Amino acid sequence: METIKVNIGGSEYSLTGENKNLLNDAANFVNQKLNEIKTNYNVKLSNDTLSVLTALNMAEIYLNLEKNTDKELNAINSELAKMVQQMKEILK
Repeated sequence: METIKVNIGGSEYSLTGENKNLLNDAANFVNQKLNEIKTNYNVKLSNDTLSVLTALNMAEIYLNLEKNTDKELNAINSELAKMVQQMKEILK
């Protein structure tokens, strides 16, 4: 386990995990999304509201990626099934 210090939204956090680079990338991604939301709103948001909006934004990104991955896997499986069927016909 490795521990790193990161800055998210102006606060410092100590994070512990097995992959230091992945932790750092995740912290940078969260900080980037938080800053984007902060910039897009013309009013001052509480830290709680900002955190929830950031979490929702990231959940939307994740769910879209998951949905697209499922579609791609289904398309690949369909093509593989066709190829298997063609191979069976050729080998008869």
